[in-house]
Amino acid sequence: MEVKYKTIVIDIPWPVPTLSESVGQRMKTPLSKGLPYSTMTKDEILNFPIEDYADKDCMLFMWTVQSMLLFSLDVVKSWGFKFHLLMTWNKIRGINHLGFFRNAEFVIVAYRGRYGVRMDRKNIPVVFTEMRGKHSEKPQKFYSMIEKVTDGPRIDIFARKIRHGWSTFGDDPNLKQQPLESFIVE
Repeated sequence: MEVKYKTIVIDIPWPVPTLSESVGQRMKTPLSKGLPYSTMTKDEILNFPIEDYADKDCMLFMWTVQSMLLFSLDVVKSWGFKFHLLMTWNKIRGINHLGFFRNAEFVIVAYRGRYGVRMDRKNIPVVFTEMRGKHSEKPQKFYSMIEKVTDGPRIDIFARKIRHGWSTFGDDPNLKQQPLESFIVE
């Protein structure tokens, strides 16, 4: 039986332009060999088989960056989800780029079918603060917040690590080329 998920977190490997080595040093990410993961083209993103994962009633939490924000909204719509709101992660530290201190990352919250955030539980702030970790690593605070108000089963797509209680699929070398079922951690 194919598992369908009520809650999906996805951190798409966006086709962002390569940053300079000096910016990489400030981010503590060596960029001389490019990003530490493969990126996807816009067509690959639009054609990602979200139907293989999404239940008919599903909450989608899609991580995105400034340069891909408008395209991200197109992706959400093309996948059959309704935009609900935008969350902002204040990463405290960031980089100065073209006159702006970029210390935030964004999560598009969308849904299809029945809205799946339980409103009888603690509210989720739309702006949350946690110190950034390694490149592309998402804050545990985010996962803790949404676990309290969403239903399972849950999956973290393009994850950087395995999370207890979540199915995980990703491009990290430790996760790559293993059957999805092997990542379900009860």
